[in-house]
Amino acid sequence: MLLNSKITAMTSNSDILTECDKAFLTSLLDILKKHLPREIRGYNTIYNYWYHYDKINGNRANLRSDRWNFQFYRHRYGKAENCTLISISGLKDYIIGLFTLEPSGTELMECIQETKLINWQHKFLDIMCNEQHFDLVKGIVQKKCDGWILLPVENIMWISKEKVDKLELNVTLPSDVHVAPLSSDKHSEIIADHWYYKSENTFYLVKESIEFNGGLGIFRRSSNGQPICWLATNEFFTPGFLYTIESERRKGFAKYLLAAELKRLCIQHGLDMYSYVSNGNANSLKLHEQLGFETVNRLTWLEKTTS
Repeated sequence: MLLNSKITAMTSNSDILTECDKAFLTSLLDILKKHLPREIRGYNTIYNYWYHYDKINGNRANLRSDRWNFQFYRHRYGKAENCTLISISGLKDYIIGLFTLEPSGTELMECIQETKLINWQHKFLDIMCNEQHFDLVKGIVQKKCDGWILLPVENIMWISKEKVDKLELNVTLPSDVHVAPLSSDKHSEIIADHWYYKSENTFYLVKESIEFNGGLGIFRRSSNGQPICWLATNEFFTPGFLYTIESERRKGFAKYLLAAELKRLCIQHGLDMYSYVSNGNANSLKLHEQLGFETVNRLTWLEKTTS
């Protein structure tokens, strides 16, 4: 069953959440521009949905990844300047994204408490929100159901488009190595198989990330058409899935590819960019800092693993 048909069946004029149309999303982007870079997560995630709005909403019957089959909702009676939003994905990869500019989080609290659009009894459910609202969110969801665990906090790391423009691709690639766009048909399987967070639905998440936002790979002539290093830009509009096969590590390929992907995205979209990096991932933190990323906020995840 399609996400929009499931939600439409549950939606009524009495629910506190109402779907965001493209015009409303445009107005939110105008507001959030004034809060960059701290709110880069909200801005770029909304931009990604706004940019693909017609393609996503006109093609839901053919979307295979439930993480791409998501919708944005706003507080029905909220103030536009608070930018209080909830994103809801499909049930196979059930992720609820929470966001607000309101310091008290009152509107966000009302949305979580009152909406009937979230299936709290689903076996697997992930909730993401900025760190400043974590205690508020945790207190509410723990009353909704049991079985929550806190996942590692992630740094929201930002780099300006001006810095990206000045990045130098200063790794000399061997003569038998080249960089090329990823193919969703040819390369999704190897990327999904090597992703640290792989699940049964990862293949289609990777495939549709490449189809919507693209990605880059480094290829060696002897690698039978498969990349030896790769990354693709995901539904949060941040480069992800970065991986180098073990025999090709310590050659500067990951840094080169991340810089190249940032440049590609900035040329196409003209935006500052960001990444999620866990405190425990020292190598990734070092890589991002070397490229000029700065931590501007922190993201928290709650995961429900029991029904």
